[in-house]
Amino acid sequence: MEDQNVKSQKSTVVRGALAIIAAGAALGMTACSAGQITQTAEQAPAVNGLHAKEGNVDVADVSVVLDASGKPSLKFTASNAENDGKDVKLVSASVDGQAVNLNETIKPGCNLVVDNKDALENLQKGAKDQKCLSYAAGDVSGVKDLYVGGQKPVEIKFDDAEFSLNAPVVAYTPEAGAFDRDKDGQPTDK
Repeated sequence: MEDQNVKSQKSTVVRGALAIIAAGAALGMTACSAGQITQTAEQAPAVNGLHAKEGNVDVADVSVVLDASGKPSLKFTASNAENDGKDVKLVSASVDGQAVNLNETIKPGCNLVVDNKDALENLQKGAKDQKCLSYAAGDVSGVKDLYVGGQKPVEIKFDDAEFSLNAPVVAYTPEAGAFDRDKDGQPTDK
């Protein structure tokens, strides 16, 4: 009798197990990368403040900004998306119940930028060719317990829209190279 070639069943089982493990690993890696895409697909723009929209009025980057001396100001950009030629009037604004002296009108398709006085001067220099952009100082006083990273209630009222938001309190952004910092990270006058 001749010897028959007999294959070990053990090698077939090992190959099958390796194929199953490889397929599972590939599926697992695919699932992880798909999750990463969906996790980042809905990220908000990198701005400090909040965004809200009511009717044709849109407010963006709503925040309370502390300048270098700790003086607060309300900051936001408002847009009038009205297509029928109707102006939008800013009736009032407040931070934690303290009034911000604003009395502005936004023409259709235009924007209003509210920020502290110094920041507005720099913005106006860079946007001098913009025809449909207006500016207003958002200085406010009497607000207590302000600290960077906190929140304060902000109310912004237009003639046909009203916003009540818990706006973040943020530090102003100094001009690049304007300050040096000491070993503790505090600004110095070097």
